[in-house]
Amino acid sequence: MSETHDYKGLTIEIHNDHNPQNPRKEWDNLGTFAFFHRDFTNESDLNPGDYNSFTEMQEYIEKTMKAICVPVYIYDHSGQTIATTPFSCPLDSGQLGFAFITREKVREEYGWKRITQKRLEQIEGYLTGEVETYDQYIRGDVFGYVIKDGEGEELDSHGEFYGDEYCLKEAKRSADYYANIKEEKANVLAYAI
Repeated sequence: MSETHDYKGLTIEIHNDHNPQNPRKEWDNLGTFAFFHRDFTNESDLNPGDYNSFTEMQEYIEKTMKAICVPVYIYDHSGQTIATTPFSCPLDSGQLGFAFITREKVREEYGWKRITQKRLEQIEGYLTGEVETYDQYIRGDVFGYVIKDGEGEELDSHGEFYGDEYCLKEAKRSADYYANIKEEKANVLAYAI
């Protein structure tokens, strides 16, 4: 993908970031991914052969490991995508595994003594967010921008934005800075004359 936007007398170019960091390997993550598919790394010690079903494995994670857990599903057809809700195609989709975090780690990370229902939902939301970010990574939904002035000179560039809308939003924020500088210089010149 490559698109160009004219914005406040500047040009913003949005392009795919073809070399983003792997968020599971190069970022700090709250949760652990227990994925069971040839194309994904299982970050846990869990082995699907030790369980009769994903339901049994989820019970083990939640009760024995005392963890907060969300199921993760995969759609694998001409590319892959993952989510915390099932896909509608029964032929090319199914459960990939789980994203989880132990309650002990949650208490250490946040200093909480109790994990209330509201806090539980918050942690499930964080786990879902980690799955969504990793999904963007595996689908190539990572972008960068270049901002150029009217003469085509590069003013700013940055990559590693997950989602093109977020990339454009941040590019416009940066372009606002350069547009303000341009406006201030024009005002100084106008007063000097």
